[in-house]
Amino acid sequence: MLSLQPIPIEDERARFAGLLIFREQAWRQACEDHRNYWAWRAERNEARWQAQERGELDYDAKNLMHTIRLLLSGQSMLRRGLPIIRFEGEARDLLLRVRSGSMSYDEIMSIAQDIADDCERELERSDLPERCDASAADRLLADLTTQWEHRCQ
Repeated sequence: MLSLQPIPIEDERARFAGLLIFREQAWRQACEDHRNYWAWRAERNEARWQAQERGELDYDAKNLMHTIRLLLSGQSMLRRGLPIIRFEGEARDLLLRVRSGSMSYDEIMSIAQDIADDCERELERSDLPERCDASAADRLLADLTTQWEHRCQ
């Protein structure tokens, strides 16, 4: 159990034990992330919710755009073994139409269902294993973490 208690100033030298690690690169990145967050807050699109609040849209367009994006990426993984990172052509146009709110909720859900149904069919033909090899995934995570830590030093 973690127990927190104040250390009286007169006992500070005798009772305090600690270790401070300062990684300048990580600190600079945290400062940059902090600045980026506040810049995003200042510049974010407040109009995103206005169409919903006025009753013009009965759904969160950005959320549904990401839903379609993830379904399309999953479909690509089942068909080609690779996710889609950068969308182009018809798929990109579809995502932009969903994001702009120019489609009805029912239209978007119909498209989502069609893609999900296609994913189910592709899964039946897929040579993917039924279960993930959890130990292989753990090893991959550990290896990637180690590589990242060495990169950040």
